[in-house]
Amino acid sequence: MSWVLKNKTMQKIKAKPYNLFGKIQNYEWGAKNEDAFIPNFLGEAAELDVPYAEYWIGVHPKAPSEILIENQKYNLVDVIKENSNEILGERIAEKFNNTLPFLLKILSINKALSIQAHPDKSLAKLLHTNDPANYPDENHKPEIAIALDNLKAIVGLKEFHEIKLTLENYSEIKNLISDETLNDLFNSKNSGNSKFIEKLYAQIMNSSKEKLEKCILQLKKRFESKSDLAECESQFLIQYENYGSDIGLISLLLFNMLNLESGEAIFTPAGIPHAYIKGNIIECMANSDNVVRAGLTPKFKDIKTLTEMLVVDSQKSEVNIIKNEDRIIYKTTAEEFEVSKLNLSNQIKVNDNSEMFILIILSGEVKISFSNSEIIYKKGETVLIPSILNSFTISGNEKSLVYSVCVPV
Repeated sequence: MSWVLKNKTMQKIKAKPYNLFGKIQNYEWGAKNEDAFIPNFLGEAAELDVPYAEYWIGVHPKAPSEILIENQKYNLVDVIKENSNEILGERIAEKFNNTLPFLLKILSINKALSIQAHPDKSLAKLLHTNDPANYPDENHKPEIAIALDNLKAIVGLKEFHEIKLTLENYSEIKNLISDETLNDLFNSKNSGNSKFIEKLYAQIMNSSKEKLEKCILQLKKRFESKSDLAECESQFLIQYENYGSDIGLISLLLFNMLNLESGEAIFTPAGIPHAYIKGNIIECMANSDNVVRAGLTPKFKDIKTLTEMLVVDSQKSEVNIIKNEDRIIYKTTAEEFEVSKLNLSNQIKVNDNSEMFILIILSGEVKISFSNSEIIYKKGETVLIPSILNSFTISGNEKSLVYSVCVPV
C-alpha cells in the first residue's frame, strides 16, 4: 500500500500504469514550424517560429515531470520521494537514494549543438562547487542517443593517422599548432599516443582569436570555391552561417563524422567530445544537466576544462545491441539506465516485475492489460510502470514504435 499527499488528504496509489507529462525546452537550435518533431509527437500545434528542442521526462529540478493520479497532476519528484520503494523498487531506491536515476529526452535538432563533453562524478562535484551557475548539479552524465529517423553527429577525435591526414589536407590548421608539435606529428614520433592527440587538440582550441579567425576565413574561402565538398566541409560552411568564426568549426574537421539511421545508437561516457548536428533522437542519460562546452554555442564555453578532461578513445562510445524476440536492448556501461526498443508484433507478458520502468510511445498505440483492467496508450504518451505492478501484458502492432527505459541489474 502506498500514499501521496493530495490537498492535505491521503490518496492511495494503485498497482497500475500512470501517465507522465514532460517539459518542453525551447533552445534556439531546435526544429521549428512544419519541421517541429516534438509538438507533432505530442499532438499539439507548433507555435510560429518557436524552436522545439527537447522534451524531458524525469525528476531533474530544472524541468521535473508530472504524474497523473486520479485525474490530478502531481510533481513526480514528490510522489517518488513519498513512495520510493513502491514506485522504484527496493534495489533502485536503495542504490540511488530514493530517486529516479535517469533522465529521458526527445531531441529535435535543426542546427548543431555545442561541441561538448560531460564530466565524471568527481569532476562534476568539483565544477558544481566552484561554478554552480554553469554546472547546476554534481552528477555525471553518460548518455545514449538513438536515431528516430536519422542523426548526423561528430563524436570523438580521429585517430593519429587520420589527424595527420586532416592537417595535410587542411594545412591552414597548422598555423594553430606549435612547430615542435607539428614536427612530432609528421615524424610519427607519437603515433598511437592519445596524450599527444589531446595536447595537439588543446593547442588548437586555445589559439588566439586572431589566428583562429584567419584560419577559419581561409578555410571558408577554400570550401566556397570547391564544387564537390566533403561532408565535413559542407557542414563547416553551414555552421559558419549559424555561428560565425567559432572555434567549434575546426572540430568538424578533426572529429569522426557519423550518420546514424533509424534505430542506430551512440553512447558518450565521460570525457568523449561530441556534437549532434541534425536529426530527431531519443536520448537517455544519468539525471544531470552538466555540459562542458567548447564551441558552436552562444552559451558559456569552458575550453580549459574540456581539453583537460578529454578522452580520445572513441571505442568507449560503442553500444552493444542485443536482439531478443520481444525487444532490442541497447547495452552500455551506464549503471543508471538501459534503453530497449520493443517488438510488439507479439504480446510481451511480464509475470514477476519488481522494479519500475518507463514506456514512451513514438507511434501507433499500446495496450497494457493488468488484473481485470486494460488501458490503451497512444502516440505522444509516456507511461510509468511502478514496481508494485507485478503482472501485466503489453501488446500493440507493427505500427507501434515504443521505447522502454529501466535500470540495469
